[in-house]
Amino acid sequence: MRVLLAALVVSFVGGVALAGPSGVVRDEELRTTFEERYGAWREWMAKYGYSSNSTKFFECDEFRNIVNMGLPVLPLIVEKIGGEEQGARWLGEAVRRITKVKFRAERREDGRGYVFEEFPGLKPGENVWLRWWKEGRRRTPQRFEKLCKEWKELRAQGKEEEAWEKYQRIRDLGIVALPCIMEKVEADEGWLIPALSYLTDNAVKPYAGPDECAAWWKQNRGNWTIPEEVTPEPERK
Repeated sequence: MRVLLAALVVSFVGGVALAGPSGVVRDEELRTTFEERYGAWREWMAKYGYSSNSTKFFECDEFRNIVNMGLPVLPLIVEKIGGEEQGARWLGEAVRRITKVKFRAERREDGRGYVFEEFPGLKPGENVWLRWWKEGRRRTPQRFEKLCKEWKELRAQGKEEEAWEKYQRIRDLGIVALPCIMEKVEADEGWLIPALSYLTDNAVKPYAGPDECAAWWKQNRGNWTIPEEVTPEPERK
């Protein structure tokens, strides 16, 4: 049975950290805040017990507090997922909610996890979000161009249902696709504006014009850039 692994976008919440031009976050306070919120969430899980039903782990304020840190915290979340701490893998849900990325997967015949359409070579037990962070997100421009081409071909053939499926997949690339989308919007391909609106949580209205979108992007691009890493502020002499 095919399943869709979803993510809801959460806009950057100011006051925690900002990414510089290089995409590197320099703020030790960010790490401290994340560790405090992560610890509070772990305490909540320990208090209410671990369960195969993970949904309840994500509906508490402690988890939402992590998600509300927004894009700047992604490198720290991925760092934690890649560690050996038991239960840290559940933080993948935070990545989903922040990035608004969706994967398509089918359960393996032996029942050992899923086969992901985007990462067919993913081994059982290998974390899909670590693979996305290391490789998948960097292939977004190529996937985006392929999907756009397929969408246009399907529209030209009058296959509206199949074209909508391709459009959904464009949106499912998540906010990492925003630069690609904006490049086409600025080239007067307004059909992508609803996707832009969706990925920015309606910060850009679906009925906005290309010029309005371009102005918004120029002003806000830095707040929608995924940082590569987090480093502490250099000591001031």
